[in-house]
This record gives sequence, structure tokens and C-alpha cells, in this order.
Amino acid sequence: MYYPVKTFQARYLASDKPWNKITEEYRSWQDVVDDLARDILTNGMDFNFVTDDVLLKSSVKNGKMVVGSHSYSQLVMPKAEVIPLDVLKKVREIKAAGIRVHWVKALPQMGIAMEEHEEVKSIAGTLLTNDSPISDLRRIRYDEFSIDFQTSNYQLSMARFSKEGRRIYFVVNDSKDEITLTATSENVKGLKIYNPVDGSIKEASLPLSETVGGYESLLLVETVDEILSGFPDRENSVVNSIKLYPNPVRAVVNIEIPAELVGGNMEMYNAAGKHILSNKITSTMISEDFSIFNAGHYFIRIGGQAETGRILKLNH
Repeated sequence: MYYPVKTFQARYLASDKPWNKITEEYRSWQDVVDDLARDILTNGMDFNFVTDDVLLKSSVKNGKMVVGSHSYSQLVMPKAEVIPLDVLKKVREIKAAGIRVHWVKALPQMGIAMEEHEEVKSIAGTLLTNDSPISDLRRIRYDEFSIDFQTSNYQLSMARFSKEGRRIYFVVNDSKDEITLTATSENVKGLKIYNPVDGSIKEASLPLSETVGGYESLLLVETVDEILSGFPDRENSVVNSIKLYPNPVRAVVNIEIPAELVGGNMEMYNAAGKHILSNKITSTMISEDFSIFNAGHYFIRIGGQAETGRILKLNH
């Protein structure tokens, strides 16, 4: 979420209004940001604030806006009435690259210098506001995160992370009362639950029902073995006859396949079980460019059977 600091700063100008009226007006603008942040969190999503400088340094890769080591699928622009022209152009580039941009409650009206105003207004004329973006934001499909969570109330905050191919869910009970957390998934069968309050770690299976104390939190971590559960009969496969190297990989991975499987298909899935690639096997050696993929674990199936290999993609 963009923090519209230039809009707020622009209000601190000489005025004929008494100070308390100016303060009330400022609070109404801040409420737009605060209410939107609260709605995002109570709907089971997490976010970070971004500034002008962060946006200008961001890039787009694999359909995500990349900021440092983090990536985002949507950008929310609340009450951004005053915005630097170069930042507005950057947001336009981000949108053109496929990132969904939501302008909430207002469109840009001016830049930060006289010579910017006309072009800012011209670009704003091509934009539309979306005063209630939550329904669109909730349609986000977390390609790398397949567990769905529900609670007995709406006082749940959540953040999702991926580290060394493992998917981590950090859930926080924002209320003083104990809540019941339920979790389901079509792909994941089990996970580990870390309780930062008492340091305990326990195994759990899905579907899951777990209590979270008032103002307490839990870390739920999927292990590699659980991620592999989407590939049945792995124990009976000929996985050892398929060679993958280098593995881990940053760019190109080589896949050596037994001659009897040439002519079949090779399919690839990400850690959430989403199908991302399908190729005809024409030789016993295949090279695949992994530089276009995000870091994490990927799995292959050969010939529509259970022959499965695991590839760990590292960051560049």
C-alpha cells in the first residue's frame, strides 16, 4: 500500500481555517488509509507500506512487483491526490506490466511542482477509482500458499513467507479473547506448529482446528515432505534414475531421463501444486531455464506416471 505522504504534507499550508478544523480534515484523510489497512488485515491478507522512493526503485518480474527481497501482486493507492510525476509514471509502468493498481477515494490532482501539474492531471484522466477494493484483493490466488484459514471472529492478522522452499504462515490473534483457527488445503496434508509463547513445536494434519490465546500468535510451517504429498506413490517411483543438475539451481537445470521415457510428457509443478510447465520429451537430456521462476521447490512428473524429481530454485 502506497503511503500518500505528499498529499498530507500539501495540506500544511497557510489557511484561514482554525487549527482544530484543519486537524479534523487531516484525520479524515488518515482514516482512509487506516480503515483500508484494517480491512485488509481483518480479511486475512497482509501488506507493507511503500513510499515514493521504494516505488521508484521497484521492478516487475514474473508478474509481481519486486521490492528488495519481497514481491507483490497488487498495489493500493489510497487518497493519492498529490504525487510526484516520476512516481505516477512508475505506477503507470507497473500497471502496464500486469500489476493490478487500485486508486482508492481519490485520483491524482497535482504533482509536487508547477511544471508537473498538467501532465499529472492528463495521466489521472485515464485512471479510475475503486473505493472498495477488498473484494478484488480477496481474489488474490497465493500461487505458493495453498492453505485457507478461517476464525471464530475477525480479529486475525496473517503474514505469509517463503524461506528455502518452505511456506510459513504467521497468524496473530489481535483480540484479548481466545479464538479458534481452522485451516484446510487441497494440496497440503500436514505441517508443524511453532508456538512462540512457550517454544513448543508439534506436528499437525489438515484439516486443522487450533486455539490461539488472546494477543498470541502461531507459526505454521509446511515441510518439504508435506509439499510432496501431492505426488502419490513417490516411494514406488524411479526417481533415482532421473538426474537433475545443478541442483539447487539459479539459471539452467539439466535433466537426464531414462531412454524408455522418451516420447512421453514432462510436467512441472510449483510447491503449491500449481501446474506451470508441460513439455514433450524428445531426448534423454533436457535443459530448462529456471531464471524466470521464483525461488522455492519445484517438482516434475515424467510420462504421466509417478516418476518425480525435486528441484530447488535459488535467488539470483
